[in-house]
Amino acid sequence: MTVIEAFLEEYESLHQRMLTAIKSQDADSLSRAAHSVKSAVRLFGDENLIAEYEDLERIEEVADIRDSLPRYRNARDGIDEIVDELTAFMESQ
Repeated sequence: MTVIEAFLEEYESLHQRMLTAIKSQDADSLSRAAHSVKSAVRLFGDENLIAEYEDLERIEEVADIRDSLPRYRNARDGIDEIVDELTAFMESQ
């Protein structure tokens, strides 16, 4: 399994964990899931997206967790673009 395949397999469940953490206001779970996604995104080099996940990872330091849903949505939009590109790449191989 390649790094890309592993990322594509994992990212949806990590985002579901992030959304669940936001809804339950569980900053620790949000931080852990955001850290995992951020580490994967770092491999693909999108600095703006990395910053989005860093903010989510440090939500208790930068904002109230109740304000994290818009940040999550921005990060999700960005990761969805990367996923589309990676999926197209994998299908072309």
